[in-house]
Amino acid sequence: MKNHTLSILGSVLLATMFVGTPAAIAATKEPPRPKNRVLIESVSDSSITIKSLNGTKTYTVVPDGVNKTKVTLRGADSTTSALQKGMRVSVTEGMTLGIATRIDADDPPKEKPKAAKVK
Repeated sequence: MKNHTLSILGSVLLATMFVGTPAAIAATKEPPRPKNRVLIESVSDSSITIKSLNGTKTYTVVPDGVNKTKVTLRGADSTTSALQKGMRVSVTEGMTLGIATRIDADDPPKEKPKAAKVK
């Protein structure tokens, strides 16, 4: 009986090692994109400034290396040189405050048509 219990316990441990735990699997998935959208105030190869109702904030962009800032435009991989003032943007901050780990940009918001004046 004791050998049978140890055998089952060993099988469960092996299965966990090969399959992984739910927490480990979730950690490997890409983080969800933030839903709070703001506008680009200015952008360069090394920084991006965003503007929202709460004011402006500047983030450092890491252009290359292991901790390179991931930039997407309309869902496709891109670079900061393709981003323009006025585009909608979502910036994800990393473990170090002020460093952008991810920038997701979309087209600028569409302006509402102005109503024609009635005389």
